[in-house]
Amino acid sequence: MTSLSINQKKLIRSLDRKKTRQETGLFLVEGDKIVRELIASATSNLTGCKPEIIVATDDWLDEFRGSIAGGIETCSVKVNELRQVSALRQPNRAMAVVKQMDYKLEYALLRQNICLVLETIQDPGNLGTIIRTADWFGVRDIICSEDSVDLYNPKVIQSTMGSFLRVRVHYTDLPGLVKRMREAGKAGKTALDADTSGSGNSLDYIVFGTSGQGETLYKASLPSRGMILLGNESRGLSEELMDLTDRVLKIPPHDPDIHAESLNVSTAAAILCAEFRRQNS
Repeated sequence: MTSLSINQKKLIRSLDRKKTRQETGLFLVEGDKIVRELIASATSNLTGCKPEIIVATDDWLDEFRGSIAGGIETCSVKVNELRQVSALRQPNRAMAVVKQMDYKLEYALLRQNICLVLETIQDPGNLGTIIRTADWFGVRDIICSEDSVDLYNPKVIQSTMGSFLRVRVHYTDLPGLVKRMREAGKAGKTALDADTSGSGNSLDYIVFGTSGQGETLYKASLPSRGMILLGNESRGLSEELMDLTDRVLKIPPHDPDIHAESLNVSTAAAILCAEFRRQNS
């Protein structure tokens, strides 16, 4: 166990900048609960996420040192030192510098489940909440447009409450993704693509759009797998992506005459995931 060096302090403070995160391949995790979850799952979490450095107060390290795997550097700090390097207004007793995850899009795997596709999501809290929602409903992959907020933004990581350990978040060209998913299905259908009715046909992998106009969610028959597209907080889905959808779903308000202009995108994601799972549980 060592004390925190000046260079380490500079590094931690700089990880709130996307450029530094890209250059170093590192990001920051803060908070007692999330750090404990990170070290407990360091060899088994779905995303392969492992801490490089644990920075914590003496009492925290005394309590949890036995859980920290070998090869992970630990640094002891005073509470006021944590305040100096923390991105939080009220820092907790522990933080971790973590190596960014390294996983690839696997189209065959995506076709076996529901996946969420997010276009130009800008608010860190929204992305973090959607990741946490996906984790709750067993959605293991989220695909974001390349202009969406960075997964490793400290506010995103904090909002996930540890769910980034169990949900893979990818960034790619979304129109190209939809087209490649369909090509992958044509090239080699999985066992889940087989038609159980005995007709000899194959079931399509359905791409769902979301809009104020479309099938009412609670009257629609929903499959156990498919791609759910959610758009930007203010503009919704782009016309280009909407043109690639097979079906469009809408979440109806309780009162058709008196209601808010729209739903928050993270709230919409939760309602959609809940209904897909309810119909296929």
